[in-house]
Amino acid sequence: MFLKKKQIADQKFRRQVNIGQYFVDFYCPKLRLVIEIDGKIHQDPKIKENDINRQSFLESLGLVVLRFSNFDINYHIEVVLETIKTFLLNRSKSPSPYEGEG
Repeated sequence: MFLKKKQIADQKFRRQVNIGQYFVDFYCPKLRLVIEIDGKIHQDPKIKENDINRQSFLESLGLVVLRFSNFDINYHIEVVLETIKTFLLNRSKSPSPYEGEG
């Protein structure tokens, strides 16, 4: 797994973290970043609606949510990792009102 042991931009991620009533796939507390990996089930309209509500809740807490499909993880992992790395580097350079939390 590429998010283990600070392999991307020297940031620590936790796996399967409980935030409110939800579990998120990966969470970087220092930068308040949630990464969600969506399988085919997330194409179902009821699941999509739940994802929208879940994302709204997480964003209301000041978290940023990046979503990737299983397809992208399996076939375009380099692009996924570069997207995450770019986000992490940009986020770590800008001051955060949540500095020190997590």
